[in-house]
Amino acid sequence: AQTTVDLDGERDNLRSRETNLGNLICDLLRDYTRADVCLVNAGGIRASVPAGPITVGTVLKVVPFSNRIATKRVSGDQLWRALERSASLERPAGGFFQVSGLSLVIDGNALESVMVGNEPLDRGATYTLAAPEFLLQGGDGYELLTDGEEPVYLGFTDNSIVIDTLKERGTVSPAVEGRIVIR
Repeated sequence: AQTTVDLDGERDNLRSRETNLGNLICDLLRDYTRADVCLVNAGGIRASVPAGPITVGTVLKVVPFSNRIATKRVSGDQLWRALERSASLERPAGGFFQVSGLSLVIDGNALESVMVGNEPLDRGATYTLAAPEFLLQGGDGYELLTDGEEPVYLGFTDNSIVIDTLKERGTVSPAVEGRIVIR
């Protein structure tokens, strides 16, 4: 595969704000799982990628931990509380989320609003979340994600999904889209 743009995987950027690499990884995982939303802890993304070819070795540097990916049905309230925790972290923080399928506004360190797709997050609704096993087992202080239904593991790791879906897409040009607005 190849990227037409530099993919920003700089540690402080990923752990503080939306980046195009965070968007790409979350989009690939969400598309693969067909989940409503995807959350990935920024600490699980470890390298930038310059414009040009993307090799298997490159992907393994970017997402080196081989976290199994799972889906889980979560309440809107549970999703809100997870996003609220991410927003409240002193940035840069490895537990800060990169996201797909939603957008959010953070005022300082307080979660102000969340849109899932084009609708406000409904705290009484149920959403399908795609996330790495690390988060779903309570990593980075997200014990609240262990509540409720058990995750459905797909049998694939984050890096294998990224490799396979990049091969299918061929060329990517992700951008920062305003998914995470910090005031």
